[in-house]
Amino acid sequence: MAWIKEIAHESHGAIASYWEVVSVYYDHRRQLSQLEVGGWVSAEAYANGLAPLLVKNWEIPSGLAPQLAAGAIAFVSGFAKQQPEFEGFENVA
Repeated sequence: MAWIKEIAHESHGAIASYWEVVSVYYDHRRQLSQLEVGGWVSAEAYANGLAPLLVKNWEIPSGLAPQLAAGAIAFVSGFAKQQPEFEGFENVA
């Protein structure tokens, strides 16, 4: 779900006003999620596949977002186990 907030680019002052999540990467071993959001000039620029004008990144410790970590592991594990090469897998505690 996108949101609107005007933020000027530090180098040249162009305004990014349409914001959307670009990616969420969960590192299970490090217990961190990396969040990247992009800011486009408009919804049309985003819809047309143009590069974001601004990109913001944050690291979120799993303790601050336990539902995100649990959901990521549950979904990814379930998906991987459904692949042909894992037919007959055995869960390990």
